[in-house]
Amino acid sequence: MTDYDVIVLGAGPAASSAAVTCAVGGMKVLMADRYPEDVCKPCGDGLSENGLEALAKLSVSADRLLEAGAHPISRSVHLWPGWRSEVRHDDRGFLTLPKPCLLRLVRSRAEEAGARIRYAAETPVQRDGLWQIGDTARAPRLIDASGAQSGFRQDPALRRGLPIGASMVISAKPPLDEDSVWFWHLPDDPTGYRWAFPLGDRRWNIGVWRSAETARIKAEMERFIALCAGKCPDHFAVIRPAAYAFLGTSPTSRADQAEDGCLQAGDAAGTCDASSGEGIPQAVASGMLAAETCLRGAERSRATRPQSADQNI
Repeated sequence: MTDYDVIVLGAGPAASSAAVTCAVGGMKVLMADRYPEDVCKPCGDGLSENGLEALAKLSVSADRLLEAGAHPISRSVHLWPGWRSEVRHDDRGFLTLPKPCLLRLVRSRAEEAGARIRYAAETPVQRDGLWQIGDTARAPRLIDASGAQSGFRQDPALRRGLPIGASMVISAKPPLDEDSVWFWHLPDDPTGYRWAFPLGDRRWNIGVWRSAETARIKAEMERFIALCAGKCPDHFAVIRPAAYAFLGTSPTSRADQAEDGCLQAGDAAGTCDASSGEGIPQAVASGMLAAETCLRGAERSRATRPQSADQNI
């Protein structure tokens, strides 16, 4: 059994943010993800200016992202029935990068800070005041940053009616500029939209974001896939199949979640922007906040711990 100061569930941006902050603060950190290393959750693969600023706080700079294969974007095109608007982006103001590449960067940053990472980990249980993973690791504090479909602490009923995101990666030659990200806003959903984000080399991340039941979002995604395939008669191939995830803002299942040494961060805490689907800035900020709370709690514990007779000499 290895003792840690904190166990961080997950291995994405929120978990990596929490792990980096705790490790830099002097804690012994274990990141434990229930998924195998190569599992990638649904994602639009877009990094806005806010997302880039958040990643820079983890020392994951735009230069590092570009070296990892990020694709620079010059404008965002928003399309409504009968209306079009464009937003120009400054140099490195918007990038696209496949999620696996981003995960490798943030996880390596956590390891550089001193955290250890374990994949396909068991669900933690609390025993004698400590959070324990199997018979191999334990810690007095736990940060759940394991994603929107965490299941560790959340009541599934709290997710009903929240927006759902669906995404996939294709290889195609659509009649669209590859230096722009494209949004088609849905007339029957004020916050819903379809998107197409170029990743470079004819790769595109396409998807749908809307408030709907799972069956409806799947039907919407299937229609969009068929539309994209029809617009790309010369070349259309699936690289990453469609995947779905419940997202959006939601209260956690317990108001007293911190009382037993457990905090939540990122999508597990419902911090994703429900109006846009963006989650990187919220993931990094909430991961840091949870870590800072753990650090303050550890400092208070040390300050109130009775000193031994030898320490009083």
